[in-house]
Amino acid sequence: MLTNWSIANYYYKVTRHFIECHAKAGKLDLELKNERGKIMEIAERDKMTKEEEKTLSNELSNLLNRYSRENDSNTPDFILANYMMMCLRAGEYLVNMREQWKNK
Repeated sequence: MLTNWSIANYYYKVTRHFIECHAKAGKLDLELKNERGKIMEIAERDKMTKEEEKTLSNELSNLLNRYSRENDSNTPDFILANYMMMCLRAGEYLVNMREQWKNK
């Protein structure tokens, strides 16, 4: 049989659990924001200038064209070069995240 005391005790435990979980989630959210900030700071520091990126992209495009690599996929060389640039950025992001994780 449930008494007022057992119901109140149950609600107290549920409320306390909710507050503890919410506090942990808040701390985790703050830690994730801090880590993301550190990663973005490293990425900005090591970032190529717009002119360097454009030059590299053009050189990749010319290289793909010289070897006719765009023929196999029937995709223009500048699109393939842009894709390769995005892959490089993704790889740099991955390395930066790994380094941040190692330095914890």
